[in-house]
Amino acid sequence: MSGEYAALTFRASHVPQELTRPYELSFGSVPAFEAHYVYLVDAAGAVRGIGEITPLPGYGSETPAVVRQEVAGFAGHVARGGAPQEWIRSCHLRSPFVSSALECMFETLRMGLDRTLHAPLEREVPLCAICQGHSPEELAANAGALVRAGYRTLKVKLGKGDATADAARIAAVHQAAGGRAGIRMDANQAYGFDAAVRLAEAVGGMGVDHFEQPFGVDAWSEHAALARVSPVPVMLDESIGSPEDVRRAADIGVGLVKFKLCKALGMAGLEESVATARSLGLGVILGNGVQTGLGNRLEHYVHAACGLETASEAIGFLKPRTPYPGQHTEIRAGMLRHGGLAPLAAADLDGGLFAEARLAWGQKLEGEENGA
Repeated sequence: MSGEYAALTFRASHVPQELTRPYELSFGSVPAFEAHYVYLVDAAGAVRGIGEITPLPGYGSETPAVVRQEVAGFAGHVARGGAPQEWIRSCHLRSPFVSSALECMFETLRMGLDRTLHAPLEREVPLCAICQGHSPEELAANAGALVRAGYRTLKVKLGKGDATADAARIAAVHQAAGGRAGIRMDANQAYGFDAAVRLAEAVGGMGVDHFEQPFGVDAWSEHAALARVSPVPVMLDESIGSPEDVRRAADIGVGLVKFKLCKALGMAGLEESVATARSLGLGVILGNGVQTGLGNRLEHYVHAACGLETASEAIGFLKPRTPYPGQHTEIRAGMLRHGGLAPLAAADLDGGLFAEARLAWGQKLEGEENGA
């Protein structure tokens, strides 16, 4: 069918999600996800397109205040008759989380919510499990439980650059896993170069799949130098924000890159990034641990569409006390069976409403599928 944007209303809502336990990162503890949803509503009050913005302190410059400011700017732009894609693209370099969510909102509208959100995924998605704990003993206990539950990839968040302590923690996970699970190490930029080399050498025979983002976003020379000497492949996450960054990662010799939907220009942009990385011989890890069931479902959709076999890190949906409305998921032996998200009305999201605009332009949406 075809429709007109002018028949829809844009809305944005802030819906904080308390977590079952704080998410521990090298730059702080996260007790809740500051989830923001942007969505298009038809005259009957049904959501027709939707995206998620969940900023993370310490990861980029987008704070909840910045998100609200950018979204208000978009609402004003479209209410005055401005073209939405023009604004979204102009926003992408300064606020990629916001532009990605807005692009996803229009993609889900064009492609249809039945296809992108409501329908069960045809493929199961392997999941990476976060192995939480501060002490080696706590990590070992959690690693053993996760392996018994069927997970075959475990991720350990490293400390604040202490190679000796982190090597002991990784050794405890390795011993507890007993060779039944690969281990991913994530430093979240907390390491210095000499300490990173010592850690990589210490864990080289412990089944570690990769060493994620040991240094700062712009520390390309340090990552290149580490990649040359490390027995563990180096992966970049925070440093990857554009196709040019992907090509630069390949040039400096790292082994893998990590992609998140929140940094791509929508699902199409994410698929393009995956294709670029593959063409350059880079390994690809996909998924965001700081998203609710909406953003992660879209990442699972792309993971399946791209045929990725690596364990997904789109696992934020498991952390909130209250799941995303209408979330139908099942995990067996570390494999996600996604049964889809139930259709929503605007009333399901409007509790934290902070922006609204009647769309004033009249372009046709040719080929739009009915996702209501």
